[in-house]
Amino acid sequence: SSTIKGSKKAQLVTPLEYAQRLQANLIVPVARKTTYLQGKRIFYVGGDMQYAGTKTRGRMEYIVKHGGMVVPKYDPALVTHIVTDSNARSTLRALSLKSFSEIPDHIPTVTWSWVISGYGRATRDKGKTSGNVKNQGKAKAIDGKVGQDDVLDLEFLHAAFPERIDAGFGWQKNSRLGEVGSSSERAQSSKTSRTKIFSDGNGDVSGISDFTQENPAKKGTTSRRDTCLTVLPPPPLDLKSSEGPDRTRNAAPEPPNVRRSKRPPVDVENGAEDPLAEYYAQAKAEREAAWKYNESDSDDGNDDEDKDFEVAKDLAPKRGFTCDRKEPQRSVCVNQDVVDKLEELMELHKAKPSYHDRWRVFSYAKCIRALRNYPRPVRSFSEARSIRGVGEKTALKIMEIIETGGLQRIAYEKTEDVEATKIFQGIYGVGEHLRRQMAFTWFASGIRTLDDIKARKDGLKLSPAQEIGLKFYDDINSRIPRAEVERIFAMIKAEALAIDNNIFIDIMGSFRRGKADCGDIDILITRSTTDGRTHQGMLEIIPRNCVLPLLLERLHAANILTEDLALPGDFSMLELTYRGLCKLPEAGAKRRRIDILCVPWESRGAALLYYTGDDIFNRAMRMKANVLGYSLNQRGLYSGVVRDPRDQRVKMCGGSIIASETEEEIFEILGVPWQESHERVRG
Repeated sequence: SSTIKGSKKAQLVTPLEYAQRLQANLIVPVARKTTYLQGKRIFYVGGDMQYAGTKTRGRMEYIVKHGGMVVPKYDPALVTHIVTDSNARSTLRALSLKSFSEIPDHIPTVTWSWVISGYGRATRDKGKTSGNVKNQGKAKAIDGKVGQDDVLDLEFLHAAFPERIDAGFGWQKNSRLGEVGSSSERAQSSKTSRTKIFSDGNGDVSGISDFTQENPAKKGTTSRRDTCLTVLPPPPLDLKSSEGPDRTRNAAPEPPNVRRSKRPPVDVENGAEDPLAEYYAQAKAEREAAWKYNESDSDDGNDDEDKDFEVAKDLAPKRGFTCDRKEPQRSVCVNQDVVDKLEELMELHKAKPSYHDRWRVFSYAKCIRALRNYPRPVRSFSEARSIRGVGEKTALKIMEIIETGGLQRIAYEKTEDVEATKIFQGIYGVGEHLRRQMAFTWFASGIRTLDDIKARKDGLKLSPAQEIGLKFYDDINSRIPRAEVERIFAMIKAEALAIDNNIFIDIMGSFRRGKADCGDIDILITRSTTDGRTHQGMLEIIPRNCVLPLLLERLHAANILTEDLALPGDFSMLELTYRGLCKLPEAGAKRRRIDILCVPWESRGAALLYYTGDDIFNRAMRMKANVLGYSLNQRGLYSGVVRDPRDQRVKMCGGSIIASETEEEIFEILGVPWQESHERVRG
């Protein structure tokens, strides 16, 4: 347990304070089982906003429990390792640094996996003898320095950030750990090696020679570390590694650009060069490439399998918030065949209620958006994989579509229950996320078609709104042409202004984003407060000031509104939502879904921003606001928000509104370039 002994609830302390308590033995962890971390002075970054969470406390205790020391505050003269479970920004903030270049090269920056990499070997080998061929009968010196280094993985295998992959010299020292001979010989050998490591005669810097050095006295003996060095990660693409800037004036020099060196062979012991020397630099480059893919960056090199393809650098946008970049809106998608199949698969996952399917929908939507904006047809797996937002599995699906014209996964996911429930979810009140399980409940009870629902099979009961949704199923589930939306809105606007010419009324949703057709009609209503009046109030008390109920009455009388799906419970509120069906007042017109929202005058800008969308753009705006310390919703942009450090979704203090009347002021405060509504399409 990471709670302080004797207390029922963990005290709120910062990571610095908790590390200080551990260091001062105010918190006594469980008795040590191993000491494989002995001599390691670790500065741990858990990514906590303010107070040390349960995970951070537990990991600090783990370090102490296994012989290490937790350093409360980063001090390069004291720290031997930086262990982080957070991103680069949070790590630098915890270190009080502006750049990783300020960290000396002898201090590796690794993930938590490095810390626990030695636990299994330490507990397995404790008190046992080594089974190596030439060391039989010798106890493994786990508590000694060499033994400890041998227990833990090489640091670069667990490097937290690409620019820090070559920090630390554990991988260079490894080849000399078991060196046999007099101390003078080892010193001379070490001195000679260092001379050859850091200069190749041309002024270039290289660490490859010492990395691949092999002690002739130990030939035939394969250590754990030597073995793991030969197991390389699968090459994702032939990327050019990006070398970071020099870290410190006294830092060890970095290896040269990653490529097979053509310099003369370096004399290692007995004048023989390690035949694998040239491959280790390639391994380093491939590992750096893996980071770029894990972060969904696209490559900017050439693919050996497709020499004609070269990903242009300008196709790979810099990482950041989606809302900060205006994305090209292409009228013609050159990968439409791929998009169609992926959309079909996405819709099947959308019909399922599970949490995992929700994330698959999000992932496919991101991929489809990237493919729509891609300027040329995808031709190879490596090209598909290089597109930001396309993972390895999705790239395989893309290649299957390109090569066969189909996608077997669609047939796999298109089961009878998914097909049936997808139809059921087209009924109003069933397809909503929280009620989606209702469709699967109907299927489990034996209902298979809309006719079964109409026949009330097995005593099925529907709500009044679901009855309406079933009756006009085809109308509601068909897209609305833009011209029809314009005609309906013009009639509604005329009726609203006839009630009060100070009313502000606008159309939102996909229509405002410039779409050619819409799923429903979203209308925003508010009223200027310059004369001291608003749209709120009861119709019986303030007839001219209660806009919504009077407007609904007039629209029903004009045969524009036909059915009510959801009415506000209290028309005296400033925030009101009406849901219903409308149509053009002419014979044969289809029923269309309509939502009318009333908001306070001072919130009109935030409401327009929120209800215009699209969803991906809105999520990016809200995420950026959260990162900057604000909170954004349909009412406005809030500052001074205080969140629960244990759960960032819980607000301890809601803050105060600093922008809400116009979209422009919200964009300006968040530092988002202004974008017209039609430029906010991301999905």
